[in-house]
Amino acid sequence: MNLKIGMPWRLLLDKMAEIKECTDCNKECCKSVIVEIDEPKTREDWDDIRWEVAHENVNVLKDDEGDWCIEFLTPCTKLDSEGKCKIYDKRPRICKKYNLNSCLLNGDNEYYEIIFRSTEEVDKYLSEHPEIPHEKE
Repeated sequence: MNLKIGMPWRLLLDKMAEIKECTDCNKECCKSVIVEIDEPKTREDWDDIRWEVAHENVNVLKDDEGDWCIEFLTPCTKLDSEGKCKIYDKRPRICKKYNLNSCLLNGDNEYYEIIFRSTEEVDKYLSEHPEIPHEKE
């Protein structure tokens, strides 16, 4: 959901009414760790991506803001059986900073432009983009 400065107040109120609370979702933000990485520019960079996605529960993506990231699909160990945070009052700073407007549940689109979940997806992408420097096998 994109809330913009200068948005007409009625539209802003409508958008805000659409925002779902954390209690409405399945805690997607608590089921992975996403770390920004350098944009791949060389053959070695692309080979590193192939290696990374060859591992279970690891994705590499270009997010909807154009940043390259590695995503580790692993749930937070502080969630209870219902998906609620057991340390909510003492949760880490990054959890406190998480914004409902950037939540996957409240977003307008997918959170990524490109995502690689396997070496085959990387190879296919590279074969479709011959302008990208990479090893051809």
